[in-house]
Amino acid sequence: MSERLQKLLAGAGIASRRAAEQLILAGRVTVNGRLVRELGVRADPERDDIRLDGRPVQRPATHTYLMMHKPAGFTSTAADPHASRTVMHLLPKGTPRVYPVGRLDRDSEGLLLFTDDGALAQRLTHPRYHLPREYGVLVRGEVDGRVLQRLRAGVVIDGRRAVPVEVDPAEPPPGFGSGPAEPDAPVARRARALQADVPELWLRFVLHEGRKRQIRITCEQAGLEVRRLVRISMGPVSLGSLAAGLVRPLRKPELAALRRATGLPDPLAGEGERPPAARRPVLPAAAPARRRPTHQPPPPATTGRATARRRPAQGAGTAPSQTQIERGRVPSRSSTGRQRTASSPPAAARPASRRRARGKGT
Repeated sequence: MSERLQKLLAGAGIASRRAAEQLILAGRVTVNGRLVRELGVRADPERDDIRLDGRPVQRPATHTYLMMHKPAGFTSTAADPHASRTVMHLLPKGTPRVYPVGRLDRDSEGLLLFTDDGALAQRLTHPRYHLPREYGVLVRGEVDGRVLQRLRAGVVIDGRRAVPVEVDPAEPPPGFGSGPAEPDAPVARRARALQADVPELWLRFVLHEGRKRQIRITCEQAGLEVRRLVRISMGPVSLGSLAAGLVRPLRKPELAALRRATGLPDPLAGEGERPPAARRPVLPAAAPARRRPTHQPPPPATTGRATARRRPAQGAGTAPSQTQIERGRVPSRSSTGRQRTASSPPAAARPASRRRARGKGT
């Protein structure tokens, strides 16, 4: 797949995208033997022969991620003919070809990242991703509410206003003294004696876009002298207790946090894997709906005396008693529903005298 030439150079660990553009404009890059001097040219690393100064450009199989505690006096660049000492001199021997991410002034100290991962480096330095950078700044001068308001208002650099996110008084960063080391000379001692009455204070700056010398220009316009400037953190990665001048690889959790902060996939999840889909929370089962009571007619009104319970008739569903069985008087039910005993004769078998006697009484 074809990509822009400066992006291919950054992905191969040659330089950052901005530095790769300068290499192209300088005429140091060729594609299939043709010299490229304009930006926007696209190439396919699988098919095209891309060379820098006559050497093939190849992407590394694995990327390298390093953290350095940059001391003062070193320039943050991969190559500068005018700089006597660069941060590249502090890298251990045998380190793969990497370049610094972002910049720190020659007199500034603190956290500096190195990598050959062009995609991550581009996102770490681009202001669109709003990656916070925290600095500890030792200033000399009076700092009151009016001065803090001027610091928070920012400054205009190259026609655009650069505004810090936060500016507050703070404690010294862990491991840093009150001021930079000074030579033990009579001139230095006299200078310290003259400036003994001027107070010093540590300030905490948080930036999303690090413009060139932004903090130093901001403090200078507020009437403050910057005595020390230390980058403490860059996004989720902090300097910690790393000593000045030392380098260590980024830990896997730090690298994963950096990639998440810039919107890149987590390398610990493996290539081609997608993050697990968010599961819906399991809600407790809803209580069954209560049925509305149906209208029931009121119970019938009772009289003063309580009604006696009716005894169930001894019919087919009631067992005869032992006395009835012995006397032969087992109750039965006639077709009319009236009970009669088995021993009593039917009405047709009764004597006529008895029928006439009953008829007279009626």
